[in-house]
Amino acid sequence: MRSAALCNGHSQQQRKRVADGRKLESLRPTRRSKTAVGLRDELGRKQCSACGTWKPETEFGPQRLVSDGLDPRCKKCVNRRNIELKYNISGRRYEALLEAQDGACAICRKPPDGRDLVVDHDHACCPYRPKKACGRCVRGLLCSTCNSGLGMLREDPRLIYRAIAYLQSDQPASLDVTLRRLPSGKASASSITSPKMAKTSN
Repeated sequence: MRSAALCNGHSQQQRKRVADGRKLESLRPTRRSKTAVGLRDELGRKQCSACGTWKPETEFGPQRLVSDGLDPRCKKCVNRRNIELKYNISGRRYEALLEAQDGACAICRKPPDGRDLVVDHDHACCPYRPKKACGRCVRGLLCSTCNSGLGMLREDPRLIYRAIAYLQSDQPASLDVTLRRLPSGKASASSITSPKMAKTSN
């Protein structure tokens, strides 16, 4: 139970130090945002406390603990911070990847539909860090559909090429012999010729 004579911060400090007999210390000053929470410009826009950009209120997520009910940081900055914590890449690197892919998914080449592209990385690289990647295993940016597709196929090149051959073939069972000859993990789309493609070429 918190002492009536102490603030919450010093009460927590007291609980930790009571066994050691150490004295309470001054609390670190709270870092305040440089932007006013409730301030709006003439267009009714709110300023992001992270990037400093004035944006419509729809660009900010809800935050119950803030007086205006909106997160001080815009959704983009919150997302970039979450990516940095989870994938160990900076917002600058994310933007560089996005620019290199012309702002589109690395697989389907479609631009994001209102949502940021997700970071794709090699899950086999960091099994000892299940909650945070090392950053070196990041492969690119994908839409949620393509990212889920890779996961469903267990990121196995053989399964992916088998799926391609299956879709292009009238007789999927006849692909077994062809696919057995492919070295594990080294299959290529050019090395698979389905019966349907063979008929077309003839």
